[in-house]
Amino acid sequence: MNLPTVIANLTILAIGPATLEAPITPVLEFERTAYKVSLAMADYEGYNKPGTMAQRYNNPGALLYKGQPGCKRGSAGYAKCKTPEDGWMALHRLIARRLADGLTVRQIVALHAPASHGNETKKYQNFVEERIK
Repeated sequence: MNLPTVIANLTILAIGPATLEAPITPVLEFERTAYKVSLAMADYEGYNKPGTMAQRYNNPGALLYKGQPGCKRGSAGYAKCKTPEDGWMALHRLIARRLADGLTVRQIVALHAPASHGNETKKYQNFVEERIK
């Protein structure tokens, strides 16, 4: 199962099948933003490069382990996911939750990769914002 399929399944689970009585445009726009941010973060974290921690751990967002379904604690506290789908679901759920809480993309990236942990937060923020335009 690839990320678009995972996102489509999440959308159907969250809102049910589309009907004429229930317009889903705002939900789809929300999901599209979460999807685009997920892809951008995965690219920044090196998920598409062989041998990176993000790829080895099936963890496209290089998320720290916080009890994500299908994942366990790996080295340095990162989530080591059983399948790529588990990793994509964990990343998407995190981003969707933070967007639903009203956070901006810059705030989401700053929480995910704070400068206080040695990250180049502004570079990361700029990368993600450029990719989701």
